[in-house]
Amino acid sequence: MAGRKKQVEEVNDSVEFGTNEFFDELIKGTDFVKCDEGSLMNNRPKVLTPLHVLNCITGGGLPLAIQEEVSGVPASGKSTFCYSMLGTFQKQYGDNGVGVILDLEGSTDDTRLKQLGIDSSKVLRLPAVSIESAFENMFKMFKKLIDMKEKTGKDIKLFIIFDSLSAGGIQAQHDSIENGGTAMTFGSGMMALPRILKQNMANVTPFLEKIDASVHYINQVFMQGIGTYAPKTGSGGGFGKDHMMDLKLEFGVAKNDVVKEGSTDYIVGSYSNLKMTKSKLGPKFSNIPCYVDVRNGGTIDEVKSLFMYLQNNDYIKTGAWQKFDDIIDFVEERFDGKVNKEQLDNLRGNNRANDLLNTMREDVDLVDLMQVFLIEKICDIYPAHSLVTNDFRQELINRCNYFTDKNVNIRNVNEVEELDKEVITEDTENK
Repeated sequence: MAGRKKQVEEVNDSVEFGTNEFFDELIKGTDFVKCDEGSLMNNRPKVLTPLHVLNCITGGGLPLAIQEEVSGVPASGKSTFCYSMLGTFQKQYGDNGVGVILDLEGSTDDTRLKQLGIDSSKVLRLPAVSIESAFENMFKMFKKLIDMKEKTGKDIKLFIIFDSLSAGGIQAQHDSIENGGTAMTFGSGMMALPRILKQNMANVTPFLEKIDASVHYINQVFMQGIGTYAPKTGSGGGFGKDHMMDLKLEFGVAKNDVVKEGSTDYIVGSYSNLKMTKSKLGPKFSNIPCYVDVRNGGTIDEVKSLFMYLQNNDYIKTGAWQKFDDIIDFVEERFDGKVNKEQLDNLRGNNRANDLLNTMREDVDLVDLMQVFLIEKICDIYPAHSLVTNDFRQELINRCNYFTDKNVNIRNVNEVEELDKEVITEDTENK
């Protein structure tokens, strides 16, 4: 009790409660920081994803402060998504960014990286090792970069791809094989992986407090509840792993676009739908299209993916003839006096779907306008989320030439209106 009394007596009781000085005094001698000075998530620098829709939802990409799981069946687009982000990360942060691939699958290919816009000479690769060794090397990399940051004062950023959680095996399996056995000739192997993942992932978070970094775990999915009324997909690694994730993205089964030449089918593209099964960054969304252009090196077609989302949500009416009219009506009313209506009216009228898509491909300002439109629709449903999206919304408006007046009001987070749509209670367990 004497020690506790001494600590109380050392507090400066002359400060006024509720002031900055009060809180500064309160955290002296502790590891506490003020939330507005040491926050993670949306207050950190972000990396744009290759999906415009996801960027609109997250307010400009994924923050360099998270652990993310990207799961899906084989050939669903999950790896392409992660590696495309790595290429964007390099473009955004240049020499101040370090890319790392923990290549447990042993599948990293220099040509493939270049197709995805990655400068492979500036990416570090860890050859196939055990799960434990991958985490051990990750922690060493964190420590080195944090030490460099402290010594040089440079703001170094880190983007890590863990490829994948379903490969590599645990160290006990490696040891068993080294001693002449197999991966299954030791006890409790099936239960070891979830425990190893949980404990190591829990120790990633303290490093994210000290450096702008994100870890993207690629994982496969499997069917749960086969033979039951409501089977569903799930990713391996246990609930402990799920608790540690800030964001979980799941890619569905891909469908192929095919052209025929004689009796030969040529796959020219594939598309799957992405859903956010967990998100600490904001509302969860599903049915986000991801179109992979096989003819263009298997890269994600950002414009077509956005176009498909607009179609699927009836913002662009589907049928033999399609048009932008509903979106233009919304934009002209919402931003009355701020947009060039004459230019926008030139986009009206019936067209074939491919003609509308090509119009978007040729007009970067139109792509930006579509994203502003989406942010408005999202925040009409989730007004408080505008705190996340306002900056990105303004960035889009600033560079979009359809806006003649860039001085657009910031959305009011308190404008919660009665929904004009039926509210349906869903079984989240089976979503």
